[in-house]
Amino acid sequence: MTKYKVFFTLLVTAFFLTLIACSTTDEISSSVTDLSSGTISETEQIDSPYSTLTLTFGGDLMAHTVNYRMKDYSIIYKDIESILQNDDFSFINLEAPVHSGRPYESYPTFNVQDEYAQAAIDAGFDVFSLANNHSSDQGLEGLKETLAFFEQKEQEGVYHSGLKHTDTEGLSYALLEKRDWKVLFVAVTEILNGLPDMGMVNFIKPYEKYRKPLLEQLRQMKEQIPCDIFILSIHTGEPEYVHSTSQDQKDFYQKILDAGVDVIWANHPHVAKDWELYTHAGSTQQYPQSLIMYAMGNTISGQRSNPSFKAPDTPRDYTGDGYLLQVTFRKESKASTTESESDFVPQKSEIPPELNSEIPPDVNSKVPPEHNSEIPPEYNSKVPPEHNSKVPPEYNSKVPPEHNSEIPPDVNSKVPPDFELDLPTKKPEILSTQEILITTYIDPQGNYIIKQLNEDFIQSLIDENRTDWATYLSERKKLMEKIGGKELSR
Repeated sequence: MTKYKVFFTLLVTAFFLTLIACSTTDEISSSVTDLSSGTISETEQIDSPYSTLTLTFGGDLMAHTVNYRMKDYSIIYKDIESILQNDDFSFINLEAPVHSGRPYESYPTFNVQDEYAQAAIDAGFDVFSLANNHSSDQGLEGLKETLAFFEQKEQEGVYHSGLKHTDTEGLSYALLEKRDWKVLFVAVTEILNGLPDMGMVNFIKPYEKYRKPLLEQLRQMKEQIPCDIFILSIHTGEPEYVHSTSQDQKDFYQKILDAGVDVIWANHPHVAKDWELYTHAGSTQQYPQSLIMYAMGNTISGQRSNPSFKAPDTPRDYTGDGYLLQVTFRKESKASTTESESDFVPQKSEIPPELNSEIPPDVNSKVPPEHNSEIPPEYNSKVPPEHNSKVPPEYNSKVPPEHNSEIPPDVNSKVPPDFELDLPTKKPEILSTQEILITTYIDPQGNYIIKQLNEDFIQSLIDENRTDWATYLSERKKLMEKIGGKELSR
């Protein structure tokens, strides 16, 4: 029996060395994520019990004459490229068809060519809403060309929604995938500028007769398309250049949330509005779970071609400023959740693989029953069924599956039925938001470019002796900062 004692002593030593080597503790900081440093790295994601996803929402991407006459479209976005290229997805509403076979056009029937849209893609925008009042400005041919352009860009990781090939397809959508996240994106418009949509636009008239079927379609999509986040872009039929939102529209948005949508991203007014984060009634989660953006304003346009330097609060001047809203979601990581549950999965063997080959096949059968009490508890998986009563309760999770009925109820409830977790049980929540105030600035060469409207930019204007712009934008900044987000319950 001496040689068996020596052998089991070696096994016990190897077992505890393995336990020490494999023990880890996953922690996550309780502080809000600092979005200015970009998205959380994949290494950080692995070390955390949570998985995160950062989305950036812009507003309207316009193409007035002063915009498309520029020689280099890439300079439009230089000041925000670092933001767009360091998140997971960046959303923009393109308010023009893309038809390279026709010339550029401004209001009232817009058109851009490939390079104008490509500049936005190169800057980092990779999710496009194509459903708005200008979608059909170039008729059926413009719709087909726009859809063909973005379908070709799909292979480059560019997503889109809002257009479709026929009216029998239902709502067109995109399913965005990144790491362990799936985001369902649908874009609709409540208004078209008097031209037929030819059945190719996700067009929903702003009346109860049409809204009710839309809500049902959204419910069905939520049920049938597995996703972590459901985002609806809605180009509203509300008046332009108005900062308020009607109660009827707000009530409609609440019904959209009830239908399963998590994020409503509305646009059309060409001026920025507030946004609201919602915590669901009865929720025990730490952070909000839903978001409504009533309008992000213009991301780029030529609507403020003559700034009111002496009257910065002129209503039309709001068309020159907007917001980028970065939103970081988090959910329980499938990998970390599976790992935390793995302690409850019955183990086939506690013997390290490197020692397993040294065990004579018939060793277990040679252990006399009267010496069975000398076997350490952690090796009770080798105990014959008739001695199972000697297994201490705390080791019952090591009992082979065929003896699982003997596991106490409080232990058995922790054993996942199939040991697989397809989706977290809790709804993803909004860990943090960061608003980035932007402005359309006309540089000395007459280029219309996006700038982050902050103190550093204003100081640079003073240094360049552009005091009219510095004074004007300093006042515009104060006015725009009155627009913001708030947290509510629903």
